[in-house]
Amino acid sequence: MTATAVPASRAARAFRTRWAARWAARWAALWARWTARWAGWGSEGVRKIVLTGFAGSVLLALGSLGAGAPPVYDPVKRTPVIAVLRDGIGERVALALVYLGLAVLGMAWLHLGRSLRHGEAGTDPSQLLRTAALWGAPLLVCVPLFSRDLYAYAAQAQIAHAGLDPYSVGPVSLPGPFLDEISGMWVDTPAPYGPIWLGLGRAIATVTGDRVVTTVLFMRLLAVVGLLLVARYLPRLAAACGTDPRVALWLGVLNPLVLVHFVAGGHNDALMLGLVVAGLTVAIEATEERWVAAGVALTAAGVLVKAPAMVAVAFLAWVWARHLTGRAVLLRASLRTGAVALATVVVLTAVTGLGFGWINQLNASGRVITWLSVPTGLGLLASIPTSIEDVITSENPVIIGFRAGGQVVLAVVLLWLWLRAGRIGAVRALGLALLALVFLGPVVQPWYVLWGLTVVAATPMPRRAWLLAAGASLWLSMMITPQGANLFLEWAPVIATGAAAVVATYAVLGHEPDQTGAGRETPVASGA
Repeated sequence: MTATAVPASRAARAFRTRWAARWAARWAALWARWTARWAGWGSEGVRKIVLTGFAGSVLLALGSLGAGAPPVYDPVKRTPVIAVLRDGIGERVALALVYLGLAVLGMAWLHLGRSLRHGEAGTDPSQLLRTAALWGAPLLVCVPLFSRDLYAYAAQAQIAHAGLDPYSVGPVSLPGPFLDEISGMWVDTPAPYGPIWLGLGRAIATVTGDRVVTTVLFMRLLAVVGLLLVARYLPRLAAACGTDPRVALWLGVLNPLVLVHFVAGGHNDALMLGLVVAGLTVAIEATEERWVAAGVALTAAGVLVKAPAMVAVAFLAWVWARHLTGRAVLLRASLRTGAVALATVVVLTAVTGLGFGWINQLNASGRVITWLSVPTGLGLLASIPTSIEDVITSENPVIIGFRAGGQVVLAVVLLWLWLRAGRIGAVRALGLALLALVFLGPVVQPWYVLWGLTVVAATPMPRRAWLLAAGASLWLSMMITPQGANLFLEWAPVIATGAAAVVATYAVLGHEPDQTGAGRETPVASGA
């Protein structure tokens, strides 16, 4: 070795040492910054809960690769990891991951509710929203779970994009990759959704073309927009109604039923509900009539996504009446509410150019049979002693009769709640009305319950009702298979999941002292 080589090697070692020290210092600074930020997520217990819930969502996303509802022509099905999860034992492993993830997420949610009631650090509204974003992120990119409705939305969007009338023809009218994704029960069924939803879908189809996966992901984003609206306005609605915004967020946004069906499942109910919550909040916070009108217009826009929002429009008349004086206040408020809503519907429908054909398709989902619908359940029970061969069908005359009677009862209940809205509060009355609409309607899907539950979450709730809402949410989140099949007619899963939900909810929340007022009956605020 020459004399000049020794200094050169020493210089090289010194350079590497300085380089390593510099990078070590940078990583140390980044780690210190990250740990400081992580400490800001709350107490140690809350941080563990947040990580546990995130792990549950990751497990759900991983399981969706093999046990979800992938497209028929899946562009990534031959990817090594995905291929393993879709064949033989791998498929069972994927299914186990989904249910394990759902259980982990559900238990994390219950424990977060307990921490919230204790008033622990990390349960303030802004932190809960960050937790919701973290838990929802893996589900945003997973294979559709617990429903194939996203494929139906995509097919209807393609029909509108092709210039056909989505309210006159079903997916069968447009052969291609989207038709292959639709169940045979629905291939000839026209769209039952409003023109805003189909107009947005048509815009997406214009961009994505015939790419199924891309179209489905963009349709899911529309549902996420609705959930973002709920997250933005629900705490304000709760504050206006005199209840804890944290409890409203926990029940209406972080709820596993919300995450699995509004994010992973991508149901358009999320966008409808987001517009309803936004409209209610704007109207109730309004100090001038023009802002009440803006709230009515937002809620009416929700009708053009999905029809149940019409019930919310009716109850806004009570909110408008608070801004009027003189005679016949409620009548005048009702007329103004109806005029604004009608004008909104007409203008937005004209903008989309899709017309009012959706009104004729509102009963399209009636083919589904679930006993959770009170009239349908009574019809099933009444059919047992009869000689009807095929009982579990929408063509069963006994079920048809009970469903017709249920509509009459529903009309009476809705009218009664509307008339009492001045006493019990417009928001609470609306939440109860939406729950009545669900359970007295012909069909109940688990995510339908969120229509009323989210609104009720913004109002003071008795402790028993709060526990019931938590347990029911946990149970309903387990009542649809990862591929989208309904389990309500399978008694073993109904009993097993129901028992698990009751035990888990009572074990975590049943004995905890209430320090937030979440579970106590409180006086009804003017907006509640």
